[in-house]
Amino acid sequence: MAKTYQFQKLTVSMRDLGSTGFTHDPEITKGFLAHTYVFDSAKASEDAKESGLTIDQSLTFELAKGFQCNPLDSPSLAMLAIKHSQIHVCICGKKSKVEARWLASLPGFDDYGKDIIRPGAIPFVFWNGQYCFRVHDIERFPRGSQYAIQDFGSVIGTLTSGCKKDEFDWVRNDANRYVEYSAISHNNEIVLRKRGESLTITQAFLQLLDKKAE
Repeated sequence: MAKTYQFQKLTVSMRDLGSTGFTHDPEITKGFLAHTYVFDSAKASEDAKESGLTIDQSLTFELAKGFQCNPLDSPSLAMLAIKHSQIHVCICGKKSKVEARWLASLPGFDDYGKDIIRPGAIPFVFWNGQYCFRVHDIERFPRGSQYAIQDFGSVIGTLTSGCKKDEFDWVRNDANRYVEYSAISHNNEIVLRKRGESLTITQAFLQLLDKKAE
């Protein structure tokens, strides 16, 4: 039987993130502020290529390492938006202002501010207070897929779509050529290596709850 994605499901309450009425709906996120770190996408891409990683893999590694080395005792969610020449990493959490400063030391860092979450931003890395997860929005993930690819370079925002096995293999096996794409593995755990370090990260589906609906 062909495999489909069977990641564990995480449900995150906006109350846990110290939010007021925030969901992943772009019409709602327009009014929610987050601590936003802006990166030059060309420089971030070069940094990823040096380690044979995609932008997705490189940022996942850096966020997971950052949360693990600067552990918070409350949940934090990193959302990601890539638009044209910029990458926006939006940190949502009660104690995120100081502890996320490690992001400013990463290659390509350009600016920081408390800003609205960018339309089209997707849940990316979740820290539950103990562990990091590379998360995928369950509402936007292709159902029944055997293989999936995320396109972070689309002019209309990040896209996740089902794909054929050969397309999946192209992206998975040639990260330098497809740096703005990611082949999403079926494996519950992924191993990423950068600068001689290795991290094992669990993948999960994420469902965000609107505080108003609770």
